[in-house]
Amino acid sequence: MEDIFVLAISVFIFLFLLLAALFSNSLTIASNLIFIGIVVLLVPVSLVRVLKYRKFKAYEKVFPIFLRDVAESLQSGSTLASSIQASEKVDYGSFSAEVKKMSNQLSWNISVEKVLESFSMRVKRSKILSRSITIIKQAEKSGGNVAESMGSLAENIQS
Repeated sequence: MEDIFVLAISVFIFLFLLLAALFSNSLTIASNLIFIGIVVLLVPVSLVRVLKYRKFKAYEKVFPIFLRDVAESLQSGSTLASSIQASEKVDYGSFSAEVKKMSNQLSWNISVEKVLESFSMRVKRSKILSRSITIIKQAEKSGGNVAESMGSLAENIQS
């Protein structure tokens, strides 16, 4: 959503500068306005994309730690929902905000499957995170050993 907003503003400014260049009496001013317009069009969108890329890379770096924490909690007899809520207290850096969102959704009695689906939609640009969530959901649905699946998944992601 941020991408679209930044792109819209950039396009608006670009069109304004292009219009100003068309009404300019000087070729030098017109070419400078067009150049500045192109820079205004490309730099903000690129910057937003780079920042999102870094955010997802940071998520991918911390995600195995989160999975191990949840798996440990599951092995002690907790449910997946309570394990995710318990991990809210751990500092995962920028990923902590996502854990808090999941914990809040679970506290509103939203099903674990829907919470994981929502998280998957928020991180759909990261194939690692999306695939991991799909595996966790399938393990939860099939009644398999979710803790073992998460531990194995954490090892695979980290390697």
